[in-house]
Amino acid sequence: MPDQDLQKRVAELERQVKTLLKWKEQREKQQLVYPIDKPSMNALDNAFRNFIFTGIRTKDIFFAPQLVNPTVEGQMRFYNDLTTQNFRCTTTAGVFTGSIDLTAV
Repeated sequence: MPDQDLQKRVAELERQVKTLLKWKEQREKQQLVYPIDKPSMNALDNAFRNFIFTGIRTKDIFFAPQLVNPTVEGQMRFYNDLTTQNFRCTTTAGVFTGSIDLTAV
């Protein structure tokens, strides 16, 4: 009888180890890899696509130059047509509101 009890306990431990290894594998797939590879970039893109930040603390933000005004409420773009450089933003959907002058002082 004790031998059967031991076998049951070993079988249960083996099942638990398999469950933990599967859990570990899933968690490792969620980790980012540096330098950022394509799967990690996709994971970040999906995570932040509809996320509303209440605060961001960062050293740098880089805007790609644009030649069109922003079209979405709250959107900001770096406008650069090689003559005019400014940040343009909107306060109501689809209506260009104004710009932040970037003329050197």
